[in-house]
Amino acid sequence: MKKLLIGILLTVAALAAAPKVETTIKTQPGPWTFCSDPVSGKVYCSNVGGECVSIFDPKTNISLGSLDIGADPRVLCFNPRTNQVLCVNRVPQTVTIYDAGADTLVRVLPVGEGAQALCVGLKSGMVYCANWGGAMTPESTVTVIDPAGENVAATLVVGKEPKALCYNPQNDRVYCACSWDNKVAVIDAGTNKVTALLAAGEIPYALAFDSLRNRVYCANKGSNYDPDSTITIIDCASGKVTGSLIAGGQPDALCISSACDKLYCANRLTSTVSVISLATGKTLATVETGAHPMSLCLNPHSGNVYCVNIAEGTVTVIDGREDKVLTTLATGNGPVAAWFNPVNNMVYVANADDASVSVISDQ
Repeated sequence: MKKLLIGILLTVAALAAAPKVETTIKTQPGPWTFCSDPVSGKVYCSNVGGECVSIFDPKTNISLGSLDIGADPRVLCFNPRTNQVLCVNRVPQTVTIYDAGADTLVRVLPVGEGAQALCVGLKSGMVYCANWGGAMTPESTVTVIDPAGENVAATLVVGKEPKALCYNPQNDRVYCACSWDNKVAVIDAGTNKVTALLAAGEIPYALAFDSLRNRVYCANKGSNYDPDSTITIIDCASGKVTGSLIAGGQPDALCISSACDKLYCANRLTSTVSVISLATGKTLATVETGAHPMSLCLNPHSGNVYCVNIAEGTVTVIDGREDKVLTTLATGNGPVAAWFNPVNNMVYVANADDASVSVISDQ
């Protein structure tokens, strides 16, 4: 009887702790990406169709208003050095800078054509913007923005069609995945110069930094029909490519669980998430998701991994300890991004086709 009661209590506790959609916040059309101010806790969400950035209160998940950004706002980042929110406006080819304390406009700066990604060099506070380029642009570039000086500090020529950026605080380098050239450009954030172009796989598409081993992992999207793609391993200490890992078809996103020592890779073509041991490089599990997974985020407190399935309007929640599907949650239509908020321990999902954000509890 005692064992039965303990089993019942554990089951009840597990059910109580199961992730669930707590609320849905209406936004302007086309919510796309998130960032937050860790001091105030305010959450920012870009709205591609609404030409603005929505602001949410993390305690109540109620809208606090919006910032007028201009046409086609896409990627967001928060700069802790300057307490600013930066937003890429792809159509006018600009980055808009806002003061996060007062939510007031600081400056609008020009960047390159087809701006795709932002990241912050934490040592200097410089912000890097990857510009995909286009038919009228013979070279692809990374724009270096000095938010403190409110100007463009440099424009760096990198490999063709840069898609993703990540920053390594251990060596103060920015890594840029260049999809057309099958290269990863390495930028010295101290000098703002390109120091290397490293060979990756076919169509490098997503990056993740492993702080425990001082490595960068690059997911290579590959062809539209290849069920197996690769992940390039870059050893940041030596500055060399040291190997590759096997993923599923067309990997779209990566995330790392340092606590579990695992790399998660969302594979759009095969509708799976590859779970890879960072210690051995071996695939521990291949988890089936909904159709066309395209974004991942980790809740470091629970260890759960959230996978957005754009074609189904769902989020697959993976138990990071067991590498199994914990639950599948219905969100709005066209979910494109999942983001973990450390302030309230909740996951936010941008539903681009529904003009809404799903807020998921994971206690």
